[in-house]
Amino acid sequence: MAKKKKKQYHTRPRAEAPGPYDGYRRSSASSQQAGMARTERGQERPEEFRKREYAAYGTAAAGQPQSGQRSDRSATPSGRGQNAKRRKNVRRKDKLPRTIEPFTFEEAKRSRRRRRREPSNRAGEFIYRILLVSMIFAACFFIASVFFEVKNVEVTGTTRYSPEYVASLSGVEPGDKLLFINKIEISQNIFSELPFVKELKVRRQFPNTVVIEVTERTPAAKLVNGGISYIIDEDAYLLDYTALGDEYTLPEIHGVAPSGYETGKQLVFEDPLMLESLRNVLTELIKSDWIQSIGEINLEKIYEITFTYANRYTIILGDASELPYKLAVLREVLARLHETDQGVIDLSSPEMARFQPYTS
Repeated sequence: MAKKKKKQYHTRPRAEAPGPYDGYRRSSASSQQAGMARTERGQERPEEFRKREYAAYGTAAAGQPQSGQRSDRSATPSGRGQNAKRRKNVRRKDKLPRTIEPFTFEEAKRSRRRRRREPSNRAGEFIYRILLVSMIFAACFFIASVFFEVKNVEVTGTTRYSPEYVASLSGVEPGDKLLFINKIEISQNIFSELPFVKELKVRRQFPNTVVIEVTERTPAAKLVNGGISYIIDEDAYLLDYTALGDEYTLPEIHGVAPSGYETGKQLVFEDPLMLESLRNVLTELIKSDWIQSIGEINLEKIYEITFTYANRYTIILGDASELPYKLAVLREVLARLHETDQGVIDLSSPEMARFQPYTS
């Protein structure tokens, strides 16, 4: 078996290496000269072609390596690939990660504060928009405060008082600035003079009207004590007080006396449980629509509350607990009784409601 011939490389003098790689490409003329200079492998090229080749690469002395240079083939045309790899490796070494100088937490904190203090275009634009909107609102407010004046006061929802009377108590005068009317002051003026007013809403209606919406309280019963009738609503607010024999046709509450009262305010009792029981009884009786048929309500004993119904029955409720359920049981009992029956219906234990006729 024939041995494979070793390739023989003939050393030749290294020309001066070109400067930093700048994408230099050999011209077509120099390529032709280099091709003509090449002879068969293993033979030395003529000196004149070697000089032309070195001249094409910008070398100084033909055929002589300069000082400090290696005598290899890296700078010759055949060694260009190795030269390019070497330059590439140098570039990779230059791209090592940068080292960051260490800094303390306080320095980072100060740097962050410094960045916050530096104004930015975005912050300036935001401030500009806020100022622009504020100026527009200020202009609208100025125009409204100058040109919108009160000319009318409308009152709705009142039946006990005349609208003109309520409007006069509000304190609003023609010519007042519509934007500067005080709603709280108007409400206080009306509440202090009109005890039947339960709720009040004041609103502006542009361009020149103030609207007052009134919700009135409804009398629910009169608490009789010491020859005086205290007219109250379902929440035990005192609406009026008169002598006996007044024009109000309402259920009478007996057996309890208020310790303090003021028109338009809630009654005050020594026992807070008395007020709670009174409110519960009135509220549930009004819901059941039986308030018109009730004659008297006795609250002398809050654990044994009684009332008369349709002048035929005396209803014993016991305490004020479970009132909706007790009244539902009462409705079933009344549906089973005869029209001529009269007596006492005991609902203190609603699970065992009992009827006992009056004894003659």
